[in-house]
Amino acid sequence: MAYANQAPANAGGPTSHTPMLDDLDFEDAVRAAEKARIALTGPSGSGKTYTALSLATGMIPEGGTIGVIDTERGSASKYAGLFTFKTMKLPSYEPQALIRALAIAASRGIDVVIIDSLTHFWSGRGGALAQVDAKTEASRSKNAFTSGWKDVTPLLLDMLDAILSYPGHVIGTMRVKTEWVIQENDRGKKEPTKVGTKLDQRDGMDYEFDLVGAMDQAHVLTVDKSRYPTIEVGSTHASPDFSFGRAIADWLDDGDGSAPGVLDYAAAAIEAGNSHQDLLRLFTEVENRGLLGAAVLDMNRTAVSLGKLIKMMGTAALVREGKQTVQELRSLYANLEQAGRIKDLVPGMDGQPIAIGELIKYTAEDKTAQASAGTGQPEATPSPQQNERAGEGADASSTGPATDHLARLQAQANSCWNGPENALALSEIILDAEKHGVADSEVKLKDGRVVTFRELLNGRISELQRQAEQGAEPHAA
Repeated sequence: MAYANQAPANAGGPTSHTPMLDDLDFEDAVRAAEKARIALTGPSGSGKTYTALSLATGMIPEGGTIGVIDTERGSASKYAGLFTFKTMKLPSYEPQALIRALAIAASRGIDVVIIDSLTHFWSGRGGALAQVDAKTEASRSKNAFTSGWKDVTPLLLDMLDAILSYPGHVIGTMRVKTEWVIQENDRGKKEPTKVGTKLDQRDGMDYEFDLVGAMDQAHVLTVDKSRYPTIEVGSTHASPDFSFGRAIADWLDDGDGSAPGVLDYAAAAIEAGNSHQDLLRLFTEVENRGLLGAAVLDMNRTAVSLGKLIKMMGTAALVREGKQTVQELRSLYANLEQAGRIKDLVPGMDGQPIAIGELIKYTAEDKTAQASAGTGQPEATPSPQQNERAGEGADASSTGPATDHLARLQAQANSCWNGPENALALSEIILDAEKHGVADSEVKLKDGRVVTFRELLNGRISELQRQAEQGAEPHAA
């Protein structure tokens, strides 16, 4: 496969990406070619949309494309005679909608995306605040901090990842709350002036960007933050035009541009000939470059993170390689079904797209038929027990015979105890425990209760799956 540098040491088991200390060393720093992340803030009427289009026009390469994700009731289209761009109007403003819009933009090769405006994904219809209110109202506690924000914060972080990992330039506009004050004009006379007082956005959101420019009613941009040495903090720019954007793009382009991009990685992930090891190496490379959260379209044309796409392709590769038992395949099917991903398309045995659920079924049927032909009896396929009790840690002491297998599996479970993405890893540990006859060994919990190892892990899996339903991504590779 084209993009692979290093495989995790424990490929196939619970994922750990801690590098070996013996591999650490210094190397020459190289500045890579980068993409702009610009935030324009200001009150209504300060020229944010026009300025964004002006900057974008200077930033696109020859023959390039500007795309506007429009939440301002088509306000950008008023400038269609002055600028050439494509537009996408969103009917509601869930953070998930922006993630999908960015995935579509990436697939269309949009060179500069303007999000006009990011404010709506915070305080607009269906935005983060509205979702917090709805989830809090539906909860028993009616406490926004223990109910609403717990669910919505991961969505905001996913949205931010998608913005910062976009494969082109991004310009986001954000409103500020305003009030009228009396100020002296350039003629020395006092007059009422509308000024911005507070950003209508999550605290600190603007500082996730490399350049933050505050617009005022006179269309003057004041640089509040800059990571670009050619633009000084505190500098002012009256009605900045395309030349301002061109200067930014020229500096960003003056770097090493040989590294693969998000779309290159996405295309590599869905190649039909990938092995599980290929995809583990690809995942590690993408993780090292900080691109796991990039929004891409999977084979169903559904918006997913690049990391989630690679994990699903890794799961399919394991199935195609035929190293799992029928019991393991059925457990995998049950987990994917609960995660709502059983219809995700993956490359099949012949390289053609097939639903992951169908691939698992066909593989299990083949294995069952082979077992029947070889022994006269089908392979046993008991289903794992479903236990709603939450786990309490796998480092409980055993009250049965102390076996090397149980100690090993307890250590593995501890390494992937937290995080909704580890539900599948815990399921695989149960299967391993069944294989070695220790799944029903008794373990003693910290509160004195005694349960079987199987019950302990099934309880934890149920808890992690509930977390996944609340916004976290299940681990599929």
